[in-house]
Amino acid sequence: MLFNRLKTARNPHTNFVTLRELATSKSATLRAAVASNPNLQTYVMEQFATDKSTKVRIAVTENPNLSVKAWDILEKDENAEVQSALAKSHADRPVANSHRG
Repeated sequence: MLFNRLKTARNPHTNFVTLRELATSKSATLRAAVASNPNLQTYVMEQFATDKSTKVRIAVTENPNLSVKAWDILEKDENAEVQSALAKSHADRPVANSHRG
C-alpha cells in the first residue's frame, strides 16, 4: 500500500487534489515524496517548509517550483542539512510565481 502511495506522490502528473490528500499522511517518507512533487500547491509546500521532519523540509528544497515564501522559511531553518540542501538545490532566491495557488 505505501509503495503505491509513494509512486503516486512522486509522479509529476499526479493532480494537486491527490497530493493534498497524501500530504496529510503520518508517514514522513510519504510527505517527503509529496513535498518534492512539482505539481504541489504553493500553500502545501509552505506548510511542509515547517514540517517537524527534517526529511520533509529537505524534500521541499528539492521541489523545482519552490515558492519564494517556502524559500524564505527554509533559509531560516536551523538544521544544517536543510540549509545545505537549500544551497545545493536553489543557490538563488526563486522568482515569484503566483500561478500555483
